[in-house]
Amino acid sequence: PLYPGTERDWTVTMEEKVSVQHLLDFFHSQSTPHLQKVSLIDLYRSERLGAGKKNVTFRFLYRAPDRTLGSEEVDRDHLNLVNAAMHQIT
Repeated sequence: PLYPGTERDWTVTMEEKVSVQHLLDFFHSQSTPHLQKVSLIDLYRSERLGAGKKNVTFRFLYRAPDRTLGSEEVDRDHLNLVNAAMHQIT
């Protein structure tokens, strides 16, 4: 690519019954203009999290085809996406 991308990570604690694939499908279905890729980078289970809980970390890659994105623009898009995802897991 001609212009660099910007990555953001998001870790969320959620119920074991919530499918990671469900969230990945949700992210890919959103009309976020600059979201290029979402990847699962970590899945963590521990008694310290509580019974039936898991931590999941996703990595998001944002890129525009015609320019370098500013951090405020990426932060806004990322916050909107994460807030929408929270409604999927609650």
